Amino acid sequence: MSLHRFLFRRHQRKQMVTAAHHLALTGILLLACAIIGVVLLTFGVVEGDTPGIIAAGVSAALLLTLWALLPLRLRKQRPDDQRHPSRPSG
Repeated sequence: MSLHRFLFRRHQRKQMVTAAHHLALTGILLLACAIIGVVLLTFGVVEGDTPGIIAAGVSAALLLTLWALLPLRLRKQRPDDQRHPSRPSG
């Protein structure tokens, strides 16, 4: 939001979209780290170190699959000309 406010009416849409994309990816990565850390801490305290590490590893694998590998796979399945239907081909 603050990025939009600072760049509003300065004809820097491409820079704004690129920066927002990178900020969103960084936020997703930090959220994944926080979730894995909470799982590690919770299971570590309740069940012990080994179950905590296993649960954190399972969480990391699940997040990697759902938040990274699945979207990348779906992105590769769709041809380039269908990514932006409002834009002319060429």
